[in-house]
Amino acid sequence: MTASAFRVCRRSIVVADELYTLFQKWKIQSGSNGDDSRMYLLIDFIINESSAPENVLRALVHWSSSNDCGDLLIPRLKSLLRRGVHYAALKGELSGTLLRLKHARTTFTELVLKPSDGKESKSAGGIWDRMATGDL
Repeated sequence: MTASAFRVCRRSIVVADELYTLFQKWKIQSGSNGDDSRMYLLIDFIINESSAPENVLRALVHWSSSNDCGDLLIPRLKSLLRRGVHYAALKGELSGTLLRLKHARTTFTELVLKPSDGKESKSAGGIWDRMATGDL
């Protein structure tokens, strides 16, 4: 296969969509409910073996939006994000991204603690609160 033919094939395959399809087929074939040990066995395998964490992340975002995923997905996402940062650092692609995230997290924390109307708000402990505290 020539280099140009390889590029054409590579562009025609959307890896995140293929992973999502794999998750769907695995759920059906294994009789999983989408949020059990059988499903997370495949998710863990894909996370650990993937050399492109961004594709896995896109597939998991799509998966979690169409399936009922519990808190067991959060540590896996943290691990995946760490791998993505590691790969980006190796490729020299970070260039201040972590500083922008830290600044955004700080700003968000300040907004949560001191809303514009001056009233203290009680949070439900959702994903945005976890992001504000650095737990995500």
